[in-house]
Amino acid sequence: ANREDRKDYFTFTFSRNPWDRAVSMWAYGLARMQRGAPPQKKRKMAETYCSFDEMVRNAHRYLAKKDMSVPEYVRTEKKCGGHFGDTQWRPKWTEEGSPLNFIGRLEYFDRDFVTVLERIDPTGRMLAIHKKRQFSKENKSKHKKYTSYYTPELQKLISEAFVHDVNQLGYTFGE
Repeated sequence: ANREDRKDYFTFTFSRNPWDRAVSMWAYGLARMQRGAPPQKKRKMAETYCSFDEMVRNAHRYLAKKDMSVPEYVRTEKKCGGHFGDTQWRPKWTEEGSPLNFIGRLEYFDRDFVTVLERIDPTGRMLAIHKKRQFSKENKSKHKKYTSYYTPELQKLISEAFVHDVNQLGYTFGE
């Protein structure tokens, strides 16, 4: 639907620090491929899975430079967990801006989710349920702090691939 079709709706999404998001998606891609496999097969999968460096360079080519051929894209997708087409991987902000009314930040989920609830239910009933049930976000990826995966060059490549998210949503590396 275009913006005109959505004028009567409150549209929103949540974004995540792009450097943290890249590490999480890389780690999750391997975990998803290994799900249910016996230990010896998991080791083999880990040996053939793309490195974080390779995934970031391919993501930069795909998202920022847009110079990846379809066959190359398909090979990369398969080797790197198949998440380049995932909606989580796409920038939340573009040159045209955002088609959404609100973009919350995952780093401030509790605060921003309250904003969403207040906008979609002015009666406060949904907010009361949220406070009573104590919803929380959960991170199932097992990896080190995201900053430990980056060289200055990889940090720059993610910044370029998500330039509008970084600039418009105020992300900084290491926050």
